[in-house]
Amino acid sequence: MTHLEDPGEILSLARHVGVDTIQVHGLVTYPSLAKVFEHAEGRRVTKAVHVVGPAAIEDAVGFAGACDAIHLDSRTAERLGGTGVTHDWSISRKIADALRSQGQPVILSGGLTPDNVVDAIHAVRPFAVDVNSGVENAAARKDLDLCSAFASRSREALSGSRIEVSR
Repeated sequence: MTHLEDPGEILSLARHVGVDTIQVHGLVTYPSLAKVFEHAEGRRVTKAVHVVGPAAIEDAVGFAGACDAIHLDSRTAERLGGTGVTHDWSISRKIADALRSQGQPVILSGGLTPDNVVDAIHAVRPFAVDVNSGVENAAARKDLDLCSAFASRSREALSGSRIEVSR
């Protein structure tokens, strides 16, 4: 995941680290994202869209042509992602439905936990889910039992909502 905005810097970082997927967060423009996508050298590119209101629908649809998947996330005034806060899943569902008709996958994140991931999947019908703080213990470390519960509940719920996608 990167908050860099310059395509050259994003691509240089991806090459240096050797990642398979470039997860672009932050305030990247469509032309910059398109350049990253064009020069990704076989890496997948996902673009985070922060679901803070209905305008996110237009944002997600607008970026869809310059990436492999749209990553729906929450944000706060202080943080772009990694907030531990859920967003309006009804808006995320509208985005997922709009992009599904284009064969574009949606990855859902933002405040997901083992306790709410099944409801989130049923509400949004994403291609995949992503978790961070929702599987951490009180010491902010990943908890094996929470990770296991999240994975098994996600797998079960996603098995009924998979869609086929292609690049």
